[in-house]
Amino acid sequence: MTIGSLTAVDEPARVAPRTRLGLPELTKLATVALQVGLVVLLAHQLRLESVAAVRLLTLGAAGWLVHALLPFRYRLPWFLLLSLAGIGLVLPPVAAVWLVGIGLVLVATCHLPVAFGLRVGLLVAAALVLAALRAQLVPSPVPPAVWPILGSLFMFRLAIYLYDLKHAEQAPAPIRSLSYFFLLPNPAFPLFPVVDYKTFERTYYDGDEFRIYRKGVEWMFRGVVHLALYRIVYHHLVVDAAEVATLGDLAGHVVTVFLLYLRVSGQFHLIVGLLQLFGFNLPETHHRYLLASSFTDLWRRINIYWKDFMLKLVYYPSFFRLRRHGSTLALVGATMLVFVATWALHSYQWFWLLGEPLLAAHDALFWGILGALVVAAALREAKGGRRHRKPAGRWDGALAARRVATVGLFCVLWSLWTAEAVPDWLDMWDAAVRTDAVELLTVLGGLTAAFALAGFSWGEGARLRPERAESVAQYVRSGARLGLGMLALALVTSPPVARLPGGTASAVLASVADPSRNARDEALEVRGYYEDLNRAQAGIQRGPGGASARTLREQLRAGGFMSYTDGLLQRQLAPSVRVTGGEHVYQTNRWGMRDGDHALEKPPETYRIALLGPSTVMGWGVAGEADFESLLEARLNRELRAAGARRYEVLNFGVPGYSPLQQLLQFEERVGRFNPDAALFVLHRGDPVRILHTVADAVLRGIDVRHPELRRVLAEAGVDSTMSKTRLVRRLWPYRDSLTDWTLARMARLAREAGAVPVAVAIRLPGYRFYRDDVPLDRASRAGMLTIDLRDAYEGRREAELHLDAEDKHPNAAGHAVLAERLYLELWRHRDALGLVGPVAGVRLAGPIDPEHPEGE
Repeated sequence: MTIGSLTAVDEPARVAPRTRLGLPELTKLATVALQVGLVVLLAHQLRLESVAAVRLLTLGAAGWLVHALLPFRYRLPWFLLLSLAGIGLVLPPVAAVWLVGIGLVLVATCHLPVAFGLRVGLLVAAALVLAALRAQLVPSPVPPAVWPILGSLFMFRLAIYLYDLKHAEQAPAPIRSLSYFFLLPNPAFPLFPVVDYKTFERTYYDGDEFRIYRKGVEWMFRGVVHLALYRIVYHHLVVDAAEVATLGDLAGHVVTVFLLYLRVSGQFHLIVGLLQLFGFNLPETHHRYLLASSFTDLWRRINIYWKDFMLKLVYYPSFFRLRRHGSTLALVGATMLVFVATWALHSYQWFWLLGEPLLAAHDALFWGILGALVVAAALREAKGGRRHRKPAGRWDGALAARRVATVGLFCVLWSLWTAEAVPDWLDMWDAAVRTDAVELLTVLGGLTAAFALAGFSWGEGARLRPERAESVAQYVRSGARLGLGMLALALVTSPPVARLPGGTASAVLASVADPSRNARDEALEVRGYYEDLNRAQAGIQRGPGGASARTLREQLRAGGFMSYTDGLLQRQLAPSVRVTGGEHVYQTNRWGMRDGDHALEKPPETYRIALLGPSTVMGWGVAGEADFESLLEARLNRELRAAGARRYEVLNFGVPGYSPLQQLLQFEERVGRFNPDAALFVLHRGDPVRILHTVADAVLRGIDVRHPELRRVLAEAGVDSTMSKTRLVRRLWPYRDSLTDWTLARMARLAREAGAVPVAVAIRLPGYRFYRDDVPLDRASRAGMLTIDLRDAYEGRREAELHLDAEDKHPNAAGHAVLAERLYLELWRHRDALGLVGPVAGVRLAGPIDPEHPEGE
């Protein structure tokens, strides 16, 4: 009577290690090597997860081939050496030394020649000290990048290891223990499956090595497919909670936010598959969880390693202690303890990976409700209320109903877990009564399709056939089928195919190779539980000596770089301040611009450009003279100015986080007084969402919205300061396009009234793909603005070398130089509309010329 089906497994007879490599073995090895190479090719082409993950997979693939050729006794030492090399590949040297040093101390503490209870006490004391350092309660010499990996390596693995150490007849060999803790994929995947030590030890080469290798590469490819599907959902299908206005939106949100879990299952498949290549014949981490027919069944299928971890350390000890009070009470009590522990340990995991605890009502409510549902299903099974039947080969309506009900209800619970707060989640459900006939039929059609698909067995009822010896030809044919699947995915996601004209189809193919955030997350950096935990991947890959984005924000805030206002503008740069942030000095002039000093009155014979926008315009993360505004101004004066010709000024009005609405307000209040000849408003992906959040922030702060159009929208939306921000944005969502159009039209009108040419400039961050409709350039054009599209400025270059680091995608100095060069060429191309003065006779434009616009010469 358990909530998980664990059966006792006898220690298997270890397969005799191979002593020679004949032609059959070399043929099989070559087959696997080709498949592993294709997985690495896909990882590079799709830019899977992170730069560190791709590098580590490449290291693992190369190291595996050496590992497979080594004599058996040298394989585990080689795996440990590769694992330590992987840490050095991901972390800077100092951080790597700290990580390995702390890890060795923790492992050594487990083996001290003292009583077991004292060892546990010492480890708890060490954990408390490390936690204080992680939370920055005391000064820490440990580099910040160490903490997510250290937590991932030891936060759960230590508990398992101690448990198995206590019950072991003899202490394990040091090299096996170190290999368990410093697992090769871990440095690039802080969100890591909870690998059981006994399973890790027992399954090492417990079968034919080539079968293990093939299963490993199959799992890795399955992980790639999961991650590709995740990106399609993330970029094209997911419905944000703020968008939910009708029944169709609600259904789309509930389903798609759960499908984002594909990222977790994809990562876990990659991780375990890579470990299988090194002989660790670990079991599956997920088993067709979308086919679960009850909540106990779902608990057995989804994140199986976590379920086994809870069974081993919480459920079984609790169940056997409570059994004297009755089996029913023992089952209920032990199961509820499992979910209480799961809730607490997820908060614990959040703390180690992100540096802050997760204590939220909706988190506790999710685990409480899920635990109650599992208890109810377990009691029903214990009382024989439902007999387990293996799915038959034919369609089964009762099975379909159970599956749709189980997965559907779990999706609803998942939407609660990923919500920002319980009231926001409850407020979303009033959309269920708003629909029309077409949408209702669409939702019913989706349910019918799910019901029809769920009734089939999908191989669930197939009998497990005993493994038979395979000939070389059979092994190669099986590998060829898998290889063809890999080649097909590589082909359809290759850049030439993804760039083919095809509207939605080409955009979907392009998104499979797009590791960037979607429009809303790029604007707001808001995600769900697992999406947030995956931020730890970026946090450990910072450039050498570089400050994280969060640290830089804190430094600028502490130095008074920003000043806050009571108006709708909300914030601006403080005048005449000098702050050191990261490696650079951030200095403002008397007008509150990160720029040189400029007179309010425009000097004679001067062409003045006002540049407005968010952090990229301000020059986030680069020196003041290295931002594209400074480079553009220097080049304009170098190449367009000659004796007797006008001079050029580019005034930098950039402020971090500014939405187009704030740029408009900034022009009204400040920029117009400088009499610019051109006003360049820089637009980003996700700007319509930023506009909504600007308005929502104003409502929450009780700011008087003086513009009649904004007042009309607020009145029609029925919003007030008593609402949460999520609820405000949801009410404002239907006005997103109209507010964007109004903002852009007012930009154009006010700029022209001030004597300036209004220009909308679209840019993107290096490493982020763009889609033709992700920036409102068409709307800006219809509003009467000149448009300049710089989103393709980085194409043909190594974009990984043009942003600050893996965490912060703002352009670095080289990226700003690219923007400056391209913007200069675009301004020259539009010289007549802008009223620019061209080069005088005998003066030639310096630098590369855009081949599409040779008239620049």
